[in-house]
Formats: sequence, structure tokens, C-alpha cells
Amino acid sequence: SVSLAFCRIWPVVPPTGKTTTFPVQPGTVPAKVGTHYVTGRHPTGVGGDGVSIEHVVYFEYTAETWVAFSAPVSDKVAAPDPSLHTGALRVHRNAGTAIWNNTVNGSTVVVVR
Repeated sequence: SVSLAFCRIWPVVPPTGKTTTFPVQPGTVPAKVGTHYVTGRHPTGVGGDGVSIEHVVYFEYTAETWVAFSAPVSDKVAAPDPSLHTGALRVHRNAGTAIWNNTVNGSTVVVVR
């Protein structure tokens, strides 16, 4: 689950069902509240803001942009430039690894306020 109001993510570790929590920095395009499913994954890339990222996990397309979890390779998670149109949900590298290791295409992502 992801809470937009609390800027937190609670990944569930299959098959144990254990959860942990990490902070998340939302982009300028918020994910829609509701249930979504992982639709794609890329090990590395460059975000719309020019930041080198890894462990990219896509789960929604809204407002003409993809919403995805990703971790900056530099491990510096910062608020996005408000002039940019980005759906990135940035996390630190340890959280990005946990998300990457516990999701596959079709995994459920629940977004709450």
C-alpha cells in the first residue's frame, strides 16, 4: 500500500505477508486512489527529471504520464521540481530493492490518501 498523505509505502513480502514501511517522495502527478497492478518493470533508466534511477516499477498511467516507484542511483531522494510533470514515487535504494524483489507484473498496488 502507498499513502499519499503520509508519504509512506508498506510493501508486503510474499509468501509470509510480512510488511515493512519506507518513506516515499511523490512526484507532481499523484497516483489515483484505488487498486492498481504492476504493468512493467525496468532495472535502470533515466527519470523525466533527468535523474538516473533503478528498480523502476510501473503501476498506473494517468494525466499523460506513468506513475512508478523508482530509486535514484545517487540515493538522494528530493522533492520534484514543481514545474515538471512527473509521476515518480521516489524511494531510497534499500526500499527500491525491497519493492523490486517483491513485485512482478500483475502485483497489486493499493493507493490511499
